[in-house]
Amino acid sequence: MENSDGDEEEDELKEAIRTDEINDFYSISWDLELGKGHSGIVRQCVNKETGEVCALKCLPDCAASRLEIRLQMRVSSCPNVVRIYDVFKNTIRLPSESEPRDMLLVVLEMMPGGELFERISKRRRFTEREAALVTKQI
Repeated sequence: MENSDGDEEEDELKEAIRTDEINDFYSISWDLELGKGHSGIVRQCVNKETGEVCALKCLPDCAASRLEIRLQMRVSSCPNVVRIYDVFKNTIRLPSESEPRDMLLVVLEMMPGGELFERISKRRRFTEREAALVTKQI
């Protein structure tokens, strides 16, 4: 019996997840939050081999997080979508937590300029032209 598309994607994700220690490959700035979403906090990290500054999304290892990663992997070849460089599964204790837990650590392309949501929230109004320009960029 053949796998369904969802099973194939889950298999691809399992193959993509690294179980070695992320700290062996990236220096992580645990106290530097770049952003916060509904699914996790994004921190800065640096690839130890190349020196490239990246973003690190820290997600609990659960079905919703795995789905989010699979969906982003599916569209990451698009030039307007943040690329995923690495995904690690490590048991770690985040600075704000008392106990370690299984986390999915997603190393992403760093996008300069800050959170779009924050910039939009600070503005009271947009002209139609300004909104069109932002939408076109997205």
